[in-house]
Amino acid sequence: MREFKQALYFFTPLRFNRGTVRTQEVKTIGVKSSTAPSPLTLLYFGPIGAIIGMLVGLVFWGCDAVLPPLVAASITVAADLLLTGALHFDGLVDSADGLLGVLDQKRRLEVMDEPTIGAFALGVGCIFLILRWAALASLGSVGNHLGGWVPPVGGLGRAVWLIGGLWCLSRTSMAVFISVFTYARKEGGLVGAFLSQNNKTKRLYCVLAALIGLLITVLMLYGWVDNLAHLWWIPVLIVSSFVGALGVVALAQKRLGGFTGDVLGAAGIISETIGLIVAVGLAGAGKW
Repeated sequence: MREFKQALYFFTPLRFNRGTVRTQEVKTIGVKSSTAPSPLTLLYFGPIGAIIGMLVGLVFWGCDAVLPPLVAASITVAADLLLTGALHFDGLVDSADGLLGVLDQKRRLEVMDEPTIGAFALGVGCIFLILRWAALASLGSVGNHLGGWVPPVGGLGRAVWLIGGLWCLSRTSMAVFISVFTYARKEGGLVGAFLSQNNKTKRLYCVLAALIGLLITVLMLYGWVDNLAHLWWIPVLIVSSFVGALGVVALAQKRLGGFTGDVLGAAGIISETIGLIVAVGLAGAGKW
């Protein structure tokens, strides 16, 4: 249960223990340094992502049933920012300034720590908010073309399964990146609490986290697919979303010498957004 809470603290603003000390080293996880996250926490990344995604999907499904797609999509984007405390969006805009500017490695890391934002952050942030809003609005329109978002899977709207699957995949990718790539900062930061763990142990739990997250992702995306002839949509969504996230971390590895918590947040946002756009293309093919 402790590991589940730590994973929840990592991805949301929720805190169940008001007396918890939030140190610099693990300030965004919300636990004392003496109780830093164990590798088991990685196993909960995918499930936590699925829970957040399903909540976001339920908001979209409910709003889309009574409101125009554009309004429903706007509320859904806002709900996602609220549920995650805008942690990943903050990582996206910070990473934009740090990775896209013409700076040396040390200055890139300093820029990403600054509370202010620059032109790259503003531009990238606006672009991705618009892309997410447009993709969700388009999914609402596609759902109407397909006869609604209600398949025979559990009676839930198809959007719930789609968004839950994509959000699960993005957090699962983060668990993999934490275990495989180099951390760019010497100490502290968003994921600093994981760095003291033995590499072999981390990689073992990375494999388990990937398998658990991938299984949940496939099952949830299966709930989104409208018929068996479209099962090939599932690997297309998974590969395109993961490659998008991997591209961000690979760029950070080249320009920062590794990843940071901000980079993981950016990778998550980009993974989800690519997944939504690809889903629009797959489900809407021939219907526009």
